[in-house]
Amino acid sequence: MITTHTHRERTDKLGTSMLELTAALFVFSVGMVGAFQTFHYTLSRMRVLKEDGIAMRAIQNEMETLRGTDFSLLATGTHEFAARSPGLEQLADVTATVELRPFNLENSGLLVAEVVVRWTGDQGRAMEKSAATLVGDRGGAR
Repeated sequence: MITTHTHRERTDKLGTSMLELTAALFVFSVGMVGAFQTFHYTLSRMRVLKEDGIAMRAIQNEMETLRGTDFSLLATGTHEFAARSPGLEQLADVTATVELRPFNLENSGLLVAEVVVRWTGDQGRAMEKSAATLVGDRGGAR
């Protein structure tokens, strides 16, 4: 009789231990799935930030090139980048354009320069960064 009672206690404790183990494994697996999703999201955001940084550096390089170019050499219309932008080739399906158009005021000696970089981002999303500035005729003064 003592043996049967001890066996029953052991079986009850084994059932409780299995239930605790199952619950612990469930909690652990939910935590691991959450950690993997957070890791994947963080890597994706870091990639987006890196691509944004490359595009913004290219835009800034082009704007500085435009500002340094003699005003008489600037033609209105849409053009490709004149400046060499290292790292721009890292972006997928990248197009880099500059649109020069006269400023609204008549004979203002100003052009609006809109610099745009477009590329295909993570999971095929269309990405775009742009900036605009005014480029003026300095009258030959350097």
